[in-house]
Amino acid sequence: MKKQLVFLAILGFNLIVLPVFPVLIGNPSSPSVLEEGLLIPDTDWSNVQGGFYLDFLLQKKLSSSKANKAFLSGVSEMGFFLWSIRDRFNLEVVLGSGQFDFRYHRNGSFISGDLKGGLLWGADAKLVLFQTKDTTFAFSGSLGGWDWMEGAALQHERFQAYAKSLFRYWQIAVAFTQQISCFFPYLGIAWNRTRFQVWNAASSVTMHAWCDIGPFGGCSLSNGNPFLLNIEWRGWFEEGLSLSFQLRF
Repeated sequence: MKKQLVFLAILGFNLIVLPVFPVLIGNPSSPSVLEEGLLIPDTDWSNVQGGFYLDFLLQKKLSSSKANKAFLSGVSEMGFFLWSIRDRFNLEVVLGSGQFDFRYHRNGSFISGDLKGGLLWGADAKLVLFQTKDTTFAFSGSLGGWDWMEGAALQHERFQAYAKSLFRYWQIAVAFTQQISCFFPYLGIAWNRTRFQVWNAASSVTMHAWCDIGPFGGCSLSNGNPFLLNIEWRGWFEEGLSLSFQLRF
């Protein structure tokens, strides 16, 4: 219990002092972490779980033939529901919303804007490939995006037009997880492909991620029954920080 309180204190401190950092990964080995639930006994071959994510995107660098020095940043809030099979495979759906800023240079003009509302959605699968003693190697695959997110577009910080946007991604990742008491630190590498489109009545720009691959790492906190807390950092393909809470029913 003392170790859990120390971890939560460090977590809260990081949220306060770090600059806030849309593609979260989560601990790929999480199917094997929660061993018991609130209502469904651990003898059942499957169970359902739910929770929420807070994801902070500090910066995602984008590239396009029509734009340069392009970046995306923001925050998303999402709830999720998952089906777990034999503590080895999780299938998950995610729904939520968010607020994002974009900026880029085009034909000598600086374009920026803010986007909000709409619907963020996604699907994720996690599979534990092998486990030996306290070490686990697992795979994660996900896809998703957002629709109907709109906002004002500015040219040199002056209102230009009302903009609409579309975001799509798919991602695969692998990671090692090491159990240390109630802590589950993990480290892995992810391959992410992203497409972001923003348009108004006069113009349209489609951008892709400047970098497709990068490391990620984090730590889960759980005693196996019935909840899990997780904090995660992502780098290279985007700079991000996410927090999640997961409950096994």
